Amino acid sequence: MGPPPTGAEPRRPVLHRRLLRRRPHLLLRRRLGVGILSPLGRPLTQHTFQQHAWFLEEHAFYNLLQAAGLWAFDPVKRDWKLVTKTTPKTSDIHSWKLTYDPGLKTVIALNTQGDPGVFVFGRDTRTFTKKWPVPVKGYHVYSTCDAARKRHVVFGCQKWWTLDAVTGESKMIADLGAARIKAGLQAPHYEQGSLSLEYDPATKDVLALIKPKSAVEVWAYHADQDQWSQVTMAGEAPRGSTDFDLLVYDRDHHCHLFLNVLGVTGYKGGPVGGFCAFRYAKPREKE
Repeated sequence: MGPPPTGAEPRRPVLHRRLLRRRPHLLLRRRLGVGILSPLGRPLTQHTFQQHAWFLEEHAFYNLLQAAGLWAFDPVKRDWKLVTKTTPKTSDIHSWKLTYDPGLKTVIALNTQGDPGVFVFGRDTRTFTKKWPVPVKGYHVYSTCDAARKRHVVFGCQKWWTLDAVTGESKMIADLGAARIKAGLQAPHYEQGSLSLEYDPATKDVLALIKPKSAVEVWAYHADQDQWSQVTMAGEAPRGSTDFDLLVYDRDHHCHLFLNVLGVTGYKGGPVGGFCAFRYAKPREKE
């Protein structure tokens, strides 16, 4: 038998289950005064909304967290390191995108909320500096770097544009929604995590995966023609995908990998439908 009761048990804090289920990062900030951290004090990459980039000169993956700052992960030492707590001001994590720029040889943050602009990370100052404006303002920004043309293809606030991070030049480009309507489809409504972008170095096209309620659609942006075309899949495309999907290019195997998340958000921890791999071939021109 255990020891006799000594009085009332200490009162435990009541967790707001609805808040924990829907927006756990808000609960963490309210209760603990911290950003999105794992139990070990490391960033949870599933919550960073694609805010990670390989920093070539630093030989590390960089993660930009809303309230916890900029972190670096050394894949050799398998260790996280806090780089800086100073980040661009924004009202939500959906409104910025961290990416690497080969011209500047550093990472940049595209921010479309709060203090919108293109923020460049200084390797000497170890902090972000606002350098250029952005053409639109709002939530949900995605991008990938077109290495051949040394510019970023960006989607945000239902608009598509390119960005030269060295000169600051922005240019509006063809709209994917208009291309789908022309193909007899409905214009996509981009929900949180419903778009993935990646550059294909073999064809110099930018691939966009959009995730409607049915099978995933693959579209290619041809920069020289400033137009989109739908990619016909040789096999069956993944279905049921939702938030926090990720498209990446595997240079060793010359193919694209797509992380397919099924049915629930990353906030709830899964499930994950696995990696889907495919190779993209540029469509032949009609004779």
